[in-house]
Amino acid sequence: MQDKFRDNDLNFIVFTGDCDATQDEILEKAKIRFNVEVDRKNLRFIYLKSRWLVEAENYPRFTLLLQTLAGFIVGCEALWKANPEVFIDSMGYPFTLPLFRWIAGSKVACYVHYPTITSEMIGLVESRTVSYNNDARIAYNRLLTNAKVLYYRMFALLYRLCGMCSNVVMVNGSWTENHINELWKVKATKVYPPCDVAELLALPKHAEKILSSENRINILSIGQIRPEKNYPLQLEAISEVKKRLADYNSHIKIRLLITGSCRHEEDMQRAKMLKEKAEHEFGLTDEDVEWNLNVTIDRLRELLQNSLIGIHTMWNEHFGISVVEGLAASSIMVAHNSGGPKLDIIGVDEQCGFLANSVTEYADAIMQVINISKEQRDIIRKNARESFFQRSSVKEFMEFAGKLSVERSSTSTRSSIKEQEYFCHCYVRADNLAGLCVTDSEYQARVAFSMLTKVMDEFEQAIPASKWPLIPNEKDCQFTKLNELLVKWQNPREADALTRVQDEVQETKIVLHDTIQAVLDRGEKLDDLVRQSESLSDSSKIFYTQARKMNKCCNWV
Repeated sequence: MQDKFRDNDLNFIVFTGDCDATQDEILEKAKIRFNVEVDRKNLRFIYLKSRWLVEAENYPRFTLLLQTLAGFIVGCEALWKANPEVFIDSMGYPFTLPLFRWIAGSKVACYVHYPTITSEMIGLVESRTVSYNNDARIAYNRLLTNAKVLYYRMFALLYRLCGMCSNVVMVNGSWTENHINELWKVKATKVYPPCDVAELLALPKHAEKILSSENRINILSIGQIRPEKNYPLQLEAISEVKKRLADYNSHIKIRLLITGSCRHEEDMQRAKMLKEKAEHEFGLTDEDVEWNLNVTIDRLRELLQNSLIGIHTMWNEHFGISVVEGLAASSIMVAHNSGGPKLDIIGVDEQCGFLANSVTEYADAIMQVINISKEQRDIIRKNARESFFQRSSVKEFMEFAGKLSVERSSTSTRSSIKEQEYFCHCYVRADNLAGLCVTDSEYQARVAFSMLTKVMDEFEQAIPASKWPLIPNEKDCQFTKLNELLVKWQNPREADALTRVQDEVQETKIVLHDTIQAVLDRGEKLDDLVRQSESLSDSSKIFYTQARKMNKCCNWV
């Protein structure tokens, strides 16, 4: 925001409860963790002494409601110390939304990491399932179950009323987006959390060498030592894999590296209980499980370098930053078949990891990684890097470059832009309807423009010109026949046969540009337009810059 509104006279305030940390320490931590640098000249930190009230350990019963009320008290302290024109909640204190909108008169936005309550949480209680948020004493008592379901439903209604007070709603992934849209009856905007993976992508990997020289496979788990992370599932899965390897007389040794942060004494006690559980219940020794608590970032990088497999067992993880970091460091990830790992990371494209639900499925996935060849594992790593880390950036940049080409083209013209081995074909009709496609060099320009002509004719039939001004944005344009036409014209040889029997194909001059830079106005530079663009995310801008340095701007299409 500082970059975008640099010319405006704006001041930024950060409300924080980290009263034992200085402003410099907080900013330095953000720089190290997320590679984010902040200009300090118009930034002020306000410390909130009441933040201790929102700690869950204060409320062993009615935790949801009492924590939410505590968040309201913290919000009141914040409002007492400063009344901003725009208030953004990123901590998940829902009562602060009506507080700042209706009492402070602020414009309100929120960034939701994890819904305070979900329909699945209510479903677990209704089905009387014992879980981290549903004690066995309640699950086995019908009266208490019914009372808790009523409590949850009333809280869900209150949560919805708070959410409706937000002018702008942002979420950190598809899973959270689906739940917030359902709970709050709003249209949330998806903004993925910052994951600075540049260093991890460049890390040298030692895991395959450790496997070949020592017959040892390290399996890395990263996360806070919290009950919802489901560490017992990891321990049981490792125990099962150990038994299977022994049954097969395998010489391969496996070791689970649990790398977690402990927030307070309760987490430390939980880690101690997990160590005892690993030994007494699952028969795992110190050779099988290594505990790395509150490690430095350098130690974490070392563990990522030495680990062949990453494991993540939280059910309905809202996003999964540790899964992303594992993929970036070339670990083969095995994550829970739910939440962010399923919807945003592993389950969205070519195989770049494994998804599992039960102990058996986790053990099966780990055994599969062990049994496949190094070449097959390298394919999974390649898919992870190219599919997850680059495809979204490439899509954004293609859309940006396409719109730029259309804006710089005159009406009633056909033009082709050559960028290395790829072509961007742009056709702008006399009525200013434009079509654009990206092809390789094998796809002839004549065929591409015939396809664009056909697509735009079909579009006009489905959506008449009189309705075009009523379409607010491209996502609201329901042209369902596009995919069918693209499939039909996919093969250039078959598509060429289609064009040869069409008499209406016009012999219109096609303007060929050597690069996209050639279509820009005099004095304009593509680098400047990319940097100033609001349609490109920060990750896409970084991708473009790195690709320019390697002279591979279009090689990922």
